[in-house]
Amino acid sequence: MPDAAQSHPRELALVNGAVRPDIPVQPGERLRLRLINATGARGLSLRLEGHAPWVMAIDGQPAEPFLARENRVGLAPGGRVDLFLDATASAGAIASFLSGLRDEAPIARLVYQASGHAPATRRSQPLPLPSNPLPARIDLKNALRADMAVAETGAGNAMAGSITPRSATPIFTASRGRPVSLALRNPSGRPHVVHLHGHHFRLLDRLDDGWKPYWLDTLVVGELGERIAFVADNPGKWLIECRMLDRTDGGTAAWFVVS
Repeated sequence: MPDAAQSHPRELALVNGAVRPDIPVQPGERLRLRLINATGARGLSLRLEGHAPWVMAIDGQPAEPFLARENRVGLAPGGRVDLFLDATASAGAIASFLSGLRDEAPIARLVYQASGHAPATRRSQPLPLPSNPLPARIDLKNALRADMAVAETGAGNAMAGSITPRSATPIFTASRGRPVSLALRNPSGRPHVVHLHGHHFRLLDRLDDGWKPYWLDTLVVGELGERIAFVADNPGKWLIECRMLDRTDGGTAAWFVVS
């Protein structure tokens, strides 16, 4: 379900090219929804009234299914989330998709159709989607460790949509199959969107060497920074793009080599 803009009160949000469309559902069915934030610079926070969706995949990679906290999911620019949703209301019921945090605004509605069946209770936890060939664990102890500042330089002078290479030399070179632990620093104090090309990564916990139970390829990095880890299993030269959140001009990119 693409969204063309963050639902700020004065902005028009489109869902599948329409303004506040109605999505028909049948009581008792289980839906699979794919949410795509099609903006280039806006973050998106979505909440579905009266329903508790299961998060099944993030950024195109299956995850261990978990219930969305407070029925809400967040999407970085270009981010994707796959949900399973149990339609547990009765015929005639309406549930709104709300966008935003403090000032929520409806961007679409689930509209329950007439049915001869009684509404179903919530089903049991769904089984995980078939996994892709990504490693179950990452050997952080023997990982190549690298550091990257995500703040932009000279973004105000860049053309809209452009990405300026930061350096003619890679920030690191990893042999194929080598684990990489990358620290993302943000000295600017403003949130930046970071997109890793050619690989998916784990978001590392701040207090230990564990990680969140899902894979990502895009991340919003705040002033505290983040640490990510991935296996350099895709040979070639790959970009790590950075752009300030809520800005469409400028942007920079570092790059790395997998040999």
